[in-house]
Amino acid sequence: MRNFDLFFQLHFDSKEISDDELNSYTTENIKLLATTPRFASTTAALLTAHTSYFGAITDEATNAAIQKGQTQAMKDARDAFEATLSRHEGTIRGKFGVGSAEYLRFFPAGLSEYRESSLSTIDQKLTRLLTAFTDIGTKLDPAVVAEFTEAGTPTTPAKGVILVFQNVRASQLAAKAATTASKSPSATNRAALEVACQKALLTVALDALDRTPAERTELRRLFPQHLLENRAHATTATTTPVTPA
Repeated sequence: MRNFDLFFQLHFDSKEISDDELNSYTTENIKLLATTPRFASTTAALLTAHTSYFGAITDEATNAAIQKGQTQAMKDARDAFEATLSRHEGTIRGKFGVGSAEYLRFFPAGLSEYRESSLSTIDQKLTRLLTAFTDIGTKLDPAVVAEFTEAGTPTTPAKGVILVFQNVRASQLAAKAATTASKSPSATNRAALEVACQKALLTVALDALDRTPAERTELRRLFPQHLLENRAHATTATTTPVTPA
């Protein structure tokens, strides 16, 4: 029988993990997580916590990977949103009529308004569309409404495409803001970073449950655990390097 307590332990809260080791691990973990767009919000949260403690990451390879991951996550979320909206525009038109007040709540300037919106203007339109579904969505098929408003993740874009798009967009903006922060290490900030590392680990582990063995192996590689070995003590003959569980 496995020890369930392991899942409730904060594995990064250890005196054996130095600041340098935590910095190296987190920087590499962020870079690796960013290569998988469905973890965009997890990457952004970890980046924010890292920046709060260590300051902005200056490594070009890491920043390039983060940017690439955010760009792909944003593209995937927007494509899913636009495809779902296009598929159901006819449903909404057929239900209310193209010139009706209800239809105009969803499409005041037609379907093309969403396709042609820039990222700087799409946020307001997503909020407006979500409000329309909240106010008059009861007149539509619940399954249709769920595709736009039911809580979902980037791994299931057919559910909650508005929320997914908003969350990925918020994560992108949060990550950008994090790069302007300065280093202000404290016990509180270190604890916050340790928690963010643990959340990233558990989030990916949960995602891995329904994956194939090969996919789980690839997801495990997102976590460079070897960087947490206490090299300062590993040089002595009497001490074994510590690798957190």
